[in-house]
Amino acid sequence: MSLYSERGRAASRIGRRRWASLLLMAALAACAPRSKPESIESRPTEFPSPTPGPTATPTPSLLLIAAPEGFAASELAAWAADHGWGVLNADPEGASAIVAETRVDVQAIVSFGEHFGGRAAEIAVDVAPMVLVEAGEVEPGPRLSTVGEPGGRHDQAGFLAGVMVGLAGEAGWVGLVEGTGGPREPVYRAGFEAGLRYGCPKCRLVSLTASEATVDGFRGQGVEVVFVAPGPAAAEAGAQLAEGGLWVVWVGDLPTPDLRIAGQVVFASDGLILQALDALQAGEPGAAWPYSIGNGGIRLGDLDPEAISLGRQRLLQEAYDAVAAGLLDIGIDPVSGQEG
Repeated sequence: MSLYSERGRAASRIGRRRWASLLLMAALAACAPRSKPESIESRPTEFPSPTPGPTATPTPSLLLIAAPEGFAASELAAWAADHGWGVLNADPEGASAIVAETRVDVQAIVSFGEHFGGRAAEIAVDVAPMVLVEAGEVEPGPRLSTVGEPGGRHDQAGFLAGVMVGLAGEAGWVGLVEGTGGPREPVYRAGFEAGLRYGCPKCRLVSLTASEATVDGFRGQGVEVVFVAPGPAAAEAGAQLAEGGLWVVWVGDLPTPDLRIAGQVVFASDGLILQALDALQAGEPGAAWPYSIGNGGIRLGDLDPEAISLGRQRLLQEAYDAVAAGLLDIGIDPVSGQEG
């Protein structure tokens, strides 16, 4: 047998083996289960995640509503800054819009008066803790505190006025202007008389109504200093008497800056507002913070040394400190004005 014949037979055997392998692979493939093609409906629809656009960061703020002219807001602004807040000033008309404004993060509200249509307590719960200053007869709520009123100690203010008049008087006769139309006049008068007894036990009192009070009417009875009870008619009566040369003792804001006064008693809301805010921020329930000597809401204002000497001013300060410390009870019911 030739070499070429052997090679031909070997190649034939290799070719037959390859065909057998291919046939076996085809048979196995035909027997294997076919996967079902995925339908379009069964495929989950995927959308790309939206890219968020730029949004304004809300500004944490203390909202101050209807602050009166002359209100010193610097301490309030410093308090807010300590908490990382700004201060927004608003009039009553714009307050509701600011509360609803999503770009403003209202953290606390201080409002001079109730400007929410009786909904202050509700807004305090839903929006931010609130402090109402001199809001009449509004009662505190869970997150609503009141400052000044209700509950102001007008008897104590009258007491200090009485002490001033007694210390300023030299002739032994002092004056009182009543009938000014103030709703708390009986309380003021009772406190004034208690203060007058404290400051000048021997002084005698001349009382005239606002309609009949004149410089000559008081001077004719030896009066040099008068207290004008707070009320709608007080400003005109006090200005007339001061212009005529009488010393005047005043409670509250002066009707005119150049009013000639012997001494003044002031209602100070600033410190009470901060105390109320601190308590609310600490999670304490709303409370009343009425004007009183004890909490610093009633203070001694300007004193003229020509009317009340520096030595007598020290006596006035001693009386103030005694009431503040609870060592001196003036004995007047702060609601009725009756002696207790």
